[in-house]
Amino acid sequence: MSETSFLNKLRRCYRIYEQVYQDPLIPLYEIARNTGLSRNTVSKYLHEMQEQGCLLGPYLRMKPTPTYREYVYLATFSDPKRTFTALSHFPSVVDVVHTFGDWTTLLITSQPLDITRMYGFQDLVLSECKYSTATPKTEFTSWNAALSKASEILEDPGPPSRLKREMAPPLDWGEDQWKIYSSFNSNIRKTVTTSLQKVLVRYETYTTWMEDLTTHCTVHTGFYPRSYSQYTGHWFLFSSSYESLLVEVFSCLPATPCIIETESHVLVFVCTVSSSTVKRLTGLIVDMKSGGLIKKVDHGLVLREAHPPIDFCPFTRKEEKDHGERNQYRKSPDRNRGALHHGPG
Repeated sequence: MSETSFLNKLRRCYRIYEQVYQDPLIPLYEIARNTGLSRNTVSKYLHEMQEQGCLLGPYLRMKPTPTYREYVYLATFSDPKRTFTALSHFPSVVDVVHTFGDWTTLLITSQPLDITRMYGFQDLVLSECKYSTATPKTEFTSWNAALSKASEILEDPGPPSRLKREMAPPLDWGEDQWKIYSSFNSNIRKTVTTSLQKVLVRYETYTTWMEDLTTHCTVHTGFYPRSYSQYTGHWFLFSSSYESLLVEVFSCLPATPCIIETESHVLVFVCTVSSSTVKRLTGLIVDMKSGGLIKKVDHGLVLREAHPPIDFCPFTRKEEKDHGERNQYRKSPDRNRGALHHGPG
């Protein structure tokens, strides 16, 4: 395929991405009407985009509530490969990433862990509660244009501004609701009837769950023009009073970033395509540091990542009390959350 043909196809893919980003459950016929493409073309492209990792999601992430929290750990272990493998099968692990840099392991869990007691533990960089996850809308642009725009934003950074760390209302999900989340969290556009049959949940329960979905979950759609697996992933941990500025700067990039709020830091996942891109991006961060926009930054280059199957239904704190403060997990038959094309963070 010539470069021109490739770019034309990417533009059509981007138009489809825009529609799904704006309305994750938009029907195919509406995408076709809004983009001017035929319904068959939309169906074909959407399938290819998801299969090839050009489009991730729409996937779900949990919001923090008084009854359900997630926790972020950045730590160094003496044998990070062994740690990664072990944590990939640990029941409360939501995400685990093996990195090279200022830490070796990025871990997100649904229960607090004392990782300092784990085999091979050496150093703890971060241990904080996780707040919301954001994936800003990606623009269809080149890396040169994107990084130039980011540089322009830094010329007038404005006053300091921190992100809002908000809590959702208390979560009162039961086993059926967690089964539905397990079934649809990697892609909420999956066929509903088939998915519900696999986990033995009634359609009426699903419709009620969907009505309340955005109260407890954030919905994310990622666009990666060259395919997610073809990029090099980087996690940055920022300590800054200009958190809103960080979001604005990284939103310029032509591959969807992932931004995670913790109690006092911001974690940013970025994909890069070449060494020249890494150099310019690094220079941008150095400029922010020297300009006083960043107090401290740590970095981890992604080597491997895993999103273990959600085969549990964690008790909320209220349910734990009702069940005698039991600290356990209920097994669910669905295991469709894989490491491939699931989305970062």
